[in-house]
Amino acid sequence: MAAHAVLLDPDLMLRVFESCTEGLTLDVDDKALANSAICCQAWSYPSIKVLWRHMHSPIPLFKILPSFKLMEGTYIMDRRPSESEWSRFLEYGRCIRSLFLLNPYSLDPASLLTLSQLASNNPPTPFLRILVLAYPIPGALIFLSPSLRKVTLYGANGSSSRNPRLEAGSPEHGEMLQLISRLPSLSPNITNLKIHSVVPGITKYIGSLTNLQTLGIVGMKYEEVTRLLRSLPCLKHLDTSFNGTSPDADAPTSRATFPQLETLSLRGHITRMIDALTNWSTPSLTQITLSLTCNILADDIHDCFTRFPSSVTSFSIIIIAPNTQAEYPPVNLISLFDPLRRLRGLETLIVALISQKRNPSFTLLDGDAELIGSSWPKLRHLCFHVRPQVYETGFTFLVHLARRCPLLQRLDIAFDTSNLPKHCEITVSNHRLAILVVLPGGRMDDDLRGTASLLNRLFPELDGLVISPSFASDDERRGKWMEVDEYLRDFYAAGKR
Repeated sequence: MAAHAVLLDPDLMLRVFESCTEGLTLDVDDKALANSAICCQAWSYPSIKVLWRHMHSPIPLFKILPSFKLMEGTYIMDRRPSESEWSRFLEYGRCIRSLFLLNPYSLDPASLLTLSQLASNNPPTPFLRILVLAYPIPGALIFLSPSLRKVTLYGANGSSSRNPRLEAGSPEHGEMLQLISRLPSLSPNITNLKIHSVVPGITKYIGSLTNLQTLGIVGMKYEEVTRLLRSLPCLKHLDTSFNGTSPDADAPTSRATFPQLETLSLRGHITRMIDALTNWSTPSLTQITLSLTCNILADDIHDCFTRFPSSVTSFSIIIIAPNTQAEYPPVNLISLFDPLRRLRGLETLIVALISQKRNPSFTLLDGDAELIGSSWPKLRHLCFHVRPQVYETGFTFLVHLARRCPLLQRLDIAFDTSNLPKHCEITVSNHRLAILVVLPGGRMDDDLRGTASLLNRLFPELDGLVISPSFASDDERRGKWMEVDEYLRDFYAAGKR
């Protein structure tokens, strides 16, 4: 019996194979697609195209060449590929859209030279869009092509340091610098570049990638970052960390305008962040993320916040307070963010404060919900994640928040349910809160069903709770919240009948 015409349409079968892999695990995807590739000739190309689209190693591609073999832990080519073998190699390479080179392997230098010569005029992956690699990966240069749009580089494979520094003059630094230096000539159309290593001397090469829209770079001096940004007219998203504290007061500070910048993520010393927010004009900036490792010094934080442009609608801050014997007075979380009250359009406020001790302590009062609502009426996502938990907000906080923040869609918070109000005191609300993330902290009432009932009256669109993974060390309290979650789902289902 002849096959139906639909089964012989390569474009249609490509769509079928793409849809079949959605929602499945990687192993299942690979098996199904590999079996389809050998099922019949009509299915071979579309299934291979999907199977090879996202590769987690270049070794399967190299093995397309019959001469490519593993000898005593090192891959070699025992002869130069024939023209037909290289053509078949290129056919598979054209299918690859993303390539992850994260697992080290050993490649014979002579074989690498042969591959480089063959690929010099004809890149093996001409449609590659995403390249992620960790040093050391031999042969990474052969995968650079004009089609590349996103490149992520890690400086040391298996390093315990999040952003290792490659010392100038070291072999590692030389190889990474060589790779980055070739990006402007071989992959000039890159729009997204992230380098998770401190690599001295790279700014002059990155500055030539004038199409960059997203840049992640670490361990830079403030002046270096400023000069680099001036050469990137299309940059919209910047994630960087600064080295060192502020220069002397008498030292000149570079000022610049970056009209396209929309999101800014800064790590490092707070005084360098103040420098950036003071001297960079960013009229289009809408999102700021700050990561600090310091003691909570309200004056510095206030000074930093006063520099925010009025266009900001999303703000996240992570503060890790080191272990110290010094005693600090309690800090009210809302007063800490008093300078941000002028940002009337703020829609996202995420606060993560992590202390090695219970000092400094933080306070968050039930009445603060009124101030939150009056300051940021457009708030859609509010998160207060403090570890260890040293403040306790009660159910009254949620009541005030529901009334003053009608647009709130997600709330991450720890709250005390040990003193629940009566049901008659909580009016059935029409609030649209969809996600409530429960964080560790606060005492719990034994009436778990009553807790769920009150939450349902306050947030009728809430069909369950998201219980934070931070409860991992508190099985008893996690179990109680899971019971509240089950009751809440029942109340939600009953309300929809």
